[in-house]
Amino acid sequence: MPKYLKTLIVLLFIAIPVYSFAKNENSNQGLGKNQANQNQGQDKTLRINEKSSEISQYAHELLEMPDRNGGIGEQVREVARIQNQSQEKVMEKVQKMESKGKLYKFIFGPHSESLAALKEEMKQNEERTQTLKDLKLQLLNNVDQGTVQSLIDAIMVQDVDLMQQVMDEESAFSLFGALKALFNNK
Repeated sequence: MPKYLKTLIVLLFIAIPVYSFAKNENSNQGLGKNQANQNQGQDKTLRINEKSSEISQYAHELLEMPDRNGGIGEQVREVARIQNQSQEKVMEKVQKMESKGKLYKFIFGPHSESLAALKEEMKQNEERTQTLKDLKLQLLNNVDQGTVQSLIDAIMVQDVDLMQQVMDEESAFSLFGALKALFNNK
């Protein structure tokens, strides 16, 4: 295929979606859909923020837990401390993803570094959740068991929300992502 033809295809490939995107941004119907999508994205971020606060609260309670469980309390506190640090990383990455404008995401795609970091944090959350489940069985105090279970539940709910956000970001159309796929297929 002649080089000028490939260049023309690439230019058309970029120009047509950008024109369509800009046209939808200005139309009343497009504004309604975009407002709904933006609100839905804000709702997910708000829910992740709320869960993060809840997880931090439970982790803080566990950090202050007296050692009345025969040494198990120290292990629980260590997992809670690590989980608390993890929450800070998660919120930082979610905010970084959300800070990119819609036009930026449309052209360049999602913030891949943040997506990779969130996937890694979710993987570590699974491991910490399993550790907490194992430690919970060894705790003697019902109040401590309840707090650990609440932390486990909050982490699991947040992970579901994070997975949904990651999937939404990855499935969104981007020009450079489509160009990359186009050239990788040939």
